[in-house]
Amino acid sequence: MAVTYAERRNTLTGSDDANVRTIIDIWIVNVSLVTDDQSTLMTSNFAGLPQVGAAHPSDNLVTVKGRSFDRSSNHLQWEMTVTYNNASDANDQGGGGGGGGQIIKVQISAWEERYIMESDFSKKTKRLENSAKEALKLEISRFHPQITITKITQNPNLQVVNNVGAVNSGRWIELGFVFEPDQLLFAAYNTDSLGNNTWQEQFVLKAKLSKDFTSSGGGDTDKGWQPFLLDAGFSQLINKELVPIRVKNDQGEYKGRPVSKPWPLNGNGIALKIEEIEANTNFIEFQAYRKTNFGQFNFDFAPLFAPLPAGN
Repeated sequence: MAVTYAERRNTLTGSDDANVRTIIDIWIVNVSLVTDDQSTLMTSNFAGLPQVGAAHPSDNLVTVKGRSFDRSSNHLQWEMTVTYNNASDANDQGGGGGGGGQIIKVQISAWEERYIMESDFSKKTKRLENSAKEALKLEISRFHPQITITKITQNPNLQVVNNVGAVNSGRWIELGFVFEPDQLLFAAYNTDSLGNNTWQEQFVLKAKLSKDFTSSGGGDTDKGWQPFLLDAGFSQLINKELVPIRVKNDQGEYKGRPVSKPWPLNGNGIALKIEEIEANTNFIEFQAYRKTNFGQFNFDFAPLFAPLPAGN
């Protein structure tokens, strides 16, 4: 996934409006894979490829304020439109995404997570069993908050796309919510050119808060997006060797048939005795999602809550 070639093909002079001088360059950019998308171009540091904030080679008083991309019929080639102007970044008000701008809309909704709840060894959960003590599975839904933030800017920070798929590394307190680390996912980022050097950016943040005590992920605390799995398996470590875990035989010894489903371990690779399971269930947290500091987005929600002027 990389840019392999970039060439400026044409330069256009945009209209001058309110002392703002605009230059538009058209580039042809080749990529290595047909699966490469806009994010490949947005994040590329290919030699000569203009970055947001860079000056134009023929006029160092105008700088890159935005880039847009259109894929050609040749799926390995893109046309990139680069817009330069001399507008002051001070025209941007407020914060957000690191590129300035003003938040115009915040939408709070819920997203649905569907998962299979099944018999669990945790003492926190009632076993899902039928009257013959056979384990049952239940498909259920959980709902979590989703925050969609829309802002208008003249200087979009397109590098923010690098953070899509990351979770919050620290506590994030905004809009009446308190999200602990790993509970908030930067799920999507979209930007659209509205013309006149104006862009609309949209950030989608998805929270995951519910407690989950199932064998496919759970525990006794809210762990957010990072997987939190039951320490269980079909084998245990005996003298540094993996040996099958077996059920009790008629003599009450753990020398019967091998277990038919993952059996809880003690956190050190040893199978728990059946009487130990309820009080000693162990879970292992995995760092499946990378972390990022959400403070870098500089969202300024204060104007949304400003009192209306007198008389309104």
